[in-house]
Amino acid sequence: MSSDHPVSFSSQIFKRRAWTANLICGMALLCSNSGCGHDDGPRKYAISGTITLNGTPLKSGVVRLIPLEPDAGPGTTELVTEGDFLFTEENGPVAAEHRVEIEATDHQAFAMDDEAAFTSYVKATGRSPFARNPIPAIYNTASQLTARIAEAEDQTFAFELKSRPLRSGKQHIVNDQHRVP
Repeated sequence: MSSDHPVSFSSQIFKRRAWTANLICGMALLCSNSGCGHDDGPRKYAISGTITLNGTPLKSGVVRLIPLEPDAGPGTTELVTEGDFLFTEENGPVAAEHRVEIEATDHQAFAMDDEAAFTSYVKATGRSPFARNPIPAIYNTASQLTARIAEAEDQTFAFELKSRPLRSGKQHIVNDQHRVP
């Protein structure tokens, strides 16, 4: 070891290890105070419901619930099968007013991952095979649907969508009762 360095190699290793240990202890303390690894978030609620389009159950789709208040909690998404959806307490929404987005997922002529069918369709027709979603934007990308999730058990919602919805007035769903404010 050179005399130009008054600090020995072993003391440098000790300082690095001490710094690393302090960092690990600090992270552990931070996590213990902020709830790392604990489910201290807002309570989620199990809800169920139905979705119809022009009176027919939506064969396949997704329903998204997005809290209108940014601090209310996370949004959540669930699959719709034969018009029915079910959120459990594990994946359900928080108690709050939610923006509701609904989309169909079976409106294509073939499965989205079927490359051969995609290619055949384009060759045969000369146009894009992507069909327009049968659910109007007023129920998904420009949704005006809202639903209030209460701090209660056994909540059921019914969303009755129309291919040609009225453009004026928001639709508000509260526990299986359709209201237009």
